[in-house]
Amino acid sequence: MKNPQAFWLKLLVVLTLLSALAAACAPKAGSTTPSRTTTPQATAAPTAQPAGPSGELKVALSAMGTESFYPPAGGLSDVTTTLAPMFDWLFTLKGLDLAPGLIEKWEVAPDGLSWIYNVRRGVKFHDGKELTGADVKYSLEQYVVPAAASPFLRGMIDRVQATDNYTVRVFTKGTQPYLPHTSTLYDPSQGAVMPKDYAEQQGRANFELRPIGTGPFKFAKHTRGDAVQYEAFDQYWGQVPAFKSLTLILMPEESTRVASLKTGAVDIIDVGLDASNELEKGGFRTPTLDVALPHIRVYGAYDAQASRLPIADARVRQALSLAINRDEIRSTVFFGKADPVFVPGLPLGAADVDLNYWRDFSAKAYRYDPTAARDLLKQAGYADGFSIKMYAFAMGGAPYLPQLAQIVAGYWGAIGVKTELTPIEFSTFRTWFPSLPPKAQVLGQASVFRDTDNPVTPKPLRSAFYSTGTWALNGKATPELDKLIDSATSEPDPAKRKEMLTNAVQMAVDSWTYLPVAGAPAVSALGPKVSIDFPKPAIAIALYLNRAKHAK
Repeated sequence: MKNPQAFWLKLLVVLTLLSALAAACAPKAGSTTPSRTTTPQATAAPTAQPAGPSGELKVALSAMGTESFYPPAGGLSDVTTTLAPMFDWLFTLKGLDLAPGLIEKWEVAPDGLSWIYNVRRGVKFHDGKELTGADVKYSLEQYVVPAAASPFLRGMIDRVQATDNYTVRVFTKGTQPYLPHTSTLYDPSQGAVMPKDYAEQQGRANFELRPIGTGPFKFAKHTRGDAVQYEAFDQYWGQVPAFKSLTLILMPEESTRVASLKTGAVDIIDVGLDASNELEKGGFRTPTLDVALPHIRVYGAYDAQASRLPIADARVRQALSLAINRDEIRSTVFFGKADPVFVPGLPLGAADVDLNYWRDFSAKAYRYDPTAARDLLKQAGYADGFSIKMYAFAMGGAPYLPQLAQIVAGYWGAIGVKTELTPIEFSTFRTWFPSLPPKAQVLGQASVFRDTDNPVTPKPLRSAFYSTGTWALNGKATPELDKLIDSATSEPDPAKRKEMLTNAVQMAVDSWTYLPVAGAPAVSALGPKVSIDFPKPAIAIALYLNRAKHAK
């Protein structure tokens, strides 16, 4: 569908008219259409519960990543949307701690140079074949090839051995204490398991068209740029879905998602805090999920092609940061519910760093000081300002990013920086990365972005700054930062790791290519016919849809 937003707007109008007609024709006592000014009423529970999955669950999302169905090629935006219902990961989470997934037990070898994974027995793929160690071995090997979207496992794994049907040994490049953390639900999420025989027979192109996993839902149909349909997998080893069918619908416009929820066209949406407050007043439930880390990124600052551009000067980049009134954003965009700004990529609960030190540091470094910002621009030779593009898009868990882009553009305009807001789908923007040198479209420009709440401190640093990482914000200009990230990732001694990360975080801050804003809660909203018990924290809606139940 070329214009899914227009389609859904038209559908909304039709549904609204039909709803109004039904209300006019039916007696009031029998009406099940929720009023916009009263608490929505749940549909009465049937006298006999269905023996298996029944009904359809419709979920509208602000973004659906690149809509890839091949896990090694997908980033977190795919993991948390299109891939989530139909795949399982090697490890799950209990809070932010590792918990068993397709791997029931795991341990590091005495020499620290390999990990032993015990594969869960009795798990079936959607074609009915049983999961074995060969499938785990095959899947891990696909994550280390050069074509894989993320470099994390590639830098950690030397080779993989399936010692029997239910035991896998992963040999590492030196000690890798964080190895299991790369294969759970938080970024980089390189742990979704594919069936070896089927994937090899089909090849990647055909696998994308007919993907198979072990997750609670089976793939049914995909209409790019519009929707993905799934069916419940009644042989799922975990909690079997209560709904027989699931549809993920791409609805970038928040007002359309909210209206669709109110009319009953969809059952669950992701939503910003402003809209969630209004929905709460109308009686809708708005569960909080996880904390996202919205920020501004500046591209190509260290690239030779950008040497004559304003952003090549660190004083200019720092000025852009000082111009942002983060406290005002927290109180307006996030209604006072967001955490204070913290250093690049790290949540307030990050491990292996001195949280008190960096909290105080962040309050000073990321203060609002437009006078100092103008002085820095003057020192850099841009007293009259300059022009820059700001790419704006929504991401899973952060539907407010386009609004944030508009607000930051206003702050920059106040110090003389003329900002051209450039709306774009994230699925398109993502195709420009990784690339060194940066693509011409982003060289010297900026974008909004969000990271997820990730307790593995080296991970967000590697993703954003590492010279061969996905985004490589510093290009190849900071090899010392690469070395610190590598050393911290493989260092088993917590004290030494903390010292390395302290130096790495300081280098990341000093680059001024990643301008953090806040720690903002991601929010969902539920219609009257569904209930869902999200874990705390919940990374994204689509990862937990087998928990959704028919409301009683």
